Amino acid sequence: MDNLYTLMVEYRGGTYVWQIKASSTEEALLRWANTQERQGRKGLGSRVRLEIRKQLDNDNGPVALKGCRNVWCQTGVFRDQLVLIHVVRTCA
Repeated sequence: MDNLYTLMVEYRGGTYVWQIKASSTEEALLRWANTQERQGRKGLGSRVRLEIRKQLDNDNGPVALKGCRNVWCQTGVFRDQLVLIHVVRTCA
């Protein structure tokens, strides 16, 4: 059963938000990393997501935030810049 996840991505002073249906936080992150930008939409380029995807493949996955329910954090690096991703399970 898929849940709705909200991903808030901080990179180079910008905040980018996506909502993705997935069965787990890991799947939500992978689906996000594999998405293509819609034409005319400004946001993170596919190169950033591709690099984060590579890092996700070599990582342990998102970490649950202590004291919070249904909230995880994942970090990555692209061109020596931190990419901070918060994942929130929005609804079931």
